[in-house]
Amino acid sequence: MSVITDYLLIRPATRALVKQLDGLAASGDFDLPLLDQLRELPEITGSRMAVYYLASLYLQSDEESAARQILLSLNGSSSVMKKFYRVLSCSRRNNLAVPELSTVEKSCIEYLDAAVNPPANSIEHQLSEAGGFSIVGNAPGTTVKNTPDEWCRFYFNSYLKNPAITDRASIHVVTPSWQTDETESDSSLCITGNSIFHRRSHVWRKFIDKKDHPAIYTVPRSLWRSLYLELGTSPSAGLLIAGLLAEITARKPQTLSGYIAGFSFGISGSNHEYDAEPASSRHNWTGEAVVLKRLIGELENNCSKLTVEY
Repeated sequence: MSVITDYLLIRPATRALVKQLDGLAASGDFDLPLLDQLRELPEITGSRMAVYYLASLYLQSDEESAARQILLSLNGSSSVMKKFYRVLSCSRRNNLAVPELSTVEKSCIEYLDAAVNPPANSIEHQLSEAGGFSIVGNAPGTTVKNTPDEWCRFYFNSYLKNPAITDRASIHVVTPSWQTDETESDSSLCITGNSIFHRRSHVWRKFIDKKDHPAIYTVPRSLWRSLYLELGTSPSAGLLIAGLLAEITARKPQTLSGYIAGFSFGISGSNHEYDAEPASSRHNWTGEAVVLKRLIGELENNCSKLTVEY
């Protein structure tokens, strides 16, 4: 059997494998035994895309040694690796083969290595320093009251268009499709989606032109996974931040105060205060209303004081 014939035979199975890896990355619903099982499939050898993807999911599971072994087995690199920032970063750190990078690409990767989820400047650390938080969504009818200036302010997506919000975000929460001109250089960034830097994406290249955020955060896979499984679909950015703060305040009971406003608590006629777009159909809004009320209850128990604008 010729190499070409063999490739044509294995290609559909390889495509199916990459699609499966896409699903795992999107939902966060995977574990090490499953990754080990996929690693043994013959289809893996038919695609660098699949190899890089699997290595990236190992990295997301803090299994760098397994990722390094997989990358070593390739005995080389290709431009496909540029879709996987974490694999690029790991390969450079371990002196493994990487595709040719421009000076600005190298600079961008070095910036991201320092800025993405920095341990010394975590969201939990920011909250401890601030003493409190405010979460303000963009739902229609938003009323925003003043909160202490030092509190950590979570605002979402194109919040600068929202007339109800007059100050700047401490942490600007955006979806992976955000545009670089929508963000402010003095705000940290939180990119939703399930650990977007571990999925196949060119999202890392957005920072080539804008590399000045104090920190860049992603949502923990465990949180994303639990909400995804509970809702049956991707959780919204607002629900993710409420869930993240519920986890943090549970570790720091009665030490933080909070304020929540700008949520629809269910299905509304439009998605935002600043436009007439219908609510996104990709989210389970009815289910989210139930989960959000539960999370607010947890925050009320965990916080020294919590104010909610319904």
